Amino acid sequence: MSPQPKSGQKTYILDTNILIHDPDAITGFGDNHVRVPVEVIQELDRIKTEQSDRGYGARNAVKNLLSSLGIRDSSNAPVWLPGGGTLNILVPPFDHDTDRENRIRRIIKNVGGDMVSVDNRIMAACLREMADVSGHSGGEVVLVTKDGAMSIKAHGAGIPVEDYRNDKVSHEDARVTDTQTIDIRRPEAHQFGIDSEIYLSDGRSDSLNLNEYVILRDDKDGKEIPARYFGRGLFRTLIGQNGFSVSGGIHIKPRNIEQSFLVDALLDTSIDLVTISGPAGTGKTILSMAAGLHSVAGGRYTRLSITRPIIGVGNDIGFLPGNIEEKMTPWLQGYSDSADVLFTRAGAPQDKPQSERKAKAKNARENARKSNGTPARGSGDKGLLERAARIKPFNDLIARGILEVQAITHIRGRSIPDSILMLDEAQNTNAHQIKTVVTRMARNSKLILSGDPAQIDSPWVDARSNGLIHVRTRMRNLPNVAHVVLKSGERSPLAEMAARML
Repeated sequence: MSPQPKSGQKTYILDTNILIHDPDAITGFGDNHVRVPVEVIQELDRIKTEQSDRGYGARNAVKNLLSSLGIRDSSNAPVWLPGGGTLNILVPPFDHDTDRENRIRRIIKNVGGDMVSVDNRIMAACLREMADVSGHSGGEVVLVTKDGAMSIKAHGAGIPVEDYRNDKVSHEDARVTDTQTIDIRRPEAHQFGIDSEIYLSDGRSDSLNLNEYVILRDDKDGKEIPARYFGRGLFRTLIGQNGFSVSGGIHIKPRNIEQSFLVDALLDTSIDLVTISGPAGTGKTILSMAAGLHSVAGGRYTRLSITRPIIGVGNDIGFLPGNIEEKMTPWLQGYSDSADVLFTRAGAPQDKPQSERKAKAKNARENARKSNGTPARGSGDKGLLERAARIKPFNDLIARGILEVQAITHIRGRSIPDSILMLDEAQNTNAHQIKTVVTRMARNSKLILSGDPAQIDSPWVDARSNGLIHVRTRMRNLPNVAHVVLKSGERSPLAEMAARML
């Protein structure tokens, strides 16, 4: 016997973007009823052939629907879901001449035009279900979608609308909190300075998570000391407060106390995952890249890999010419700029004798002269040729195998051992995409996720559902995970003012 809806339960109608966003969404509504319009199935069928994250989501959604529906009879009756609700596919009626269908068409025409649009046909399915449910078991019918325009039209048609909530953190978890300050007595501050660690067992650490960064404040003179909490009342001093050097490049030193937190997390080999939240110009990229190259040069890791979403993970980058590095260049220019800053000496970031670098530049000038007739010396183009002869630091690091460019669309199925992986703009990923990245990390590897939750480009995530905030919330209070929030801009006074005021 087919299950029958119970009075008072809600009926959720899922838009296509929900199932692509979370292929397991049909099981996320508890004991309520889930309905999927046949138009959604048609869209999934069209999208499933894409070799992208969107296509991957569509394929998984179809598999999950097929598994849940099982062998159906001709009645198209609902089937039970694990949470106690039901699942069914909504198919339009064969008879379109009824008064109800004419009324639905008029409503859709008023808010969205004709019935050609898939969105409009999905809204029509919602209106039919609303009429059927109110006439039988009662209960509210709700359209679940991440499409803002469709939400507005649905409101105009009188259809209740909700966003998908299962991947959202609470408002409290999404809020950026200030670093906690703990007052310590002068003898404690003195002990911390000598031993580089201190135990505070009188309840002052009860609200802290493992690896949370704090400020210890001397209650006599107000001196602030950065520290990290290791649990059971133990605080320790930070690694790299005096800075560190990039092999063949410059010496890096934190410019503010928040950057001191970040350097500690980046250099500590016991930390396998670091999340960095902060606006533009706070040092997320350059500090991550510098620490990564420093750790690779030290032999802890074999390479530094970098990637980022291409305005939403999964968009195909195959239309760009060239290899992976060339395809990714427009989106990785920030890393190239950082490499230019880190390696300020002439030439590539390598420890070669000056005579060898000069000989290489001379040969490049000679080759340029022979190929285009430009005089080797005594012309105004000498400086230009010398600059052209230099290898860009970013490209040289790739050529030497120290730096690797990853296409995030191709990361699924990979295993990344003995490496540091930097994922920038992580706020443009969703919970399932970020899970895919985190689960790629093999032994002796480190993952750095950075981004600004206030600048989200993806239309399918927000400040409470993006991958960066999802990891920060779900993976806290763990011994090998650290979370850092940067607030102070260091790029320039103008950049900091713009980040705050615009």
